[in-house]
Amino acid sequence: MLNAWERDAASIAGQSANRTVGARPRLHSPVVGRRDTALLAIGYFFALRRSELVALDLDRQGDGDAVLKITAKTIELAFATSKTSTGEPEVVAVPREMNGEAVKAIEAWIKLARILPGDAVLRRVTKGGKIGGRLHAQSVAHIVKARIAELVLNTKSPVANPSI
Repeated sequence: MLNAWERDAASIAGQSANRTVGARPRLHSPVVGRRDTALLAIGYFFALRRSELVALDLDRQGDGDAVLKITAKTIELAFATSKTSTGEPEVVAVPREMNGEAVKAIEAWIKLARILPGDAVLRRVTKGGKIGGRLHAQSVAHIVKARIAELVLNTKSPVANPSI
């Protein structure tokens, strides 16, 4: 017998990752939708903690703890520090070709937000659509819960209490 968390996880796992990432949030501005879709794509494909998501900088390290690089063949994350770090940077690469929707979502956000090398990848967006500084880790939890709730409404999925 599955507990509530296991039922929720099974329900979410049953969704196609590309379908979930490719679904644009409908209840928010296009700027928020692009940011949230990129956040979900990065978080899903790299299985990152909230603190790791908000610590990502583009192409080179700025004031974050990790670097996101998109190459011709891969999406790469290099962590300067992590919970399991031994002092050397930890690099994780995911093949680009197998994750087309995720790459498109991340690239669309980077272009829209005009993110430069060394800048934070995930940023705050005001209600007016203005892009601000680095996103806070607690905001990631709110965003993920809101997007999963939206997915449930749009697909009639039985997810009850998503938590991150």
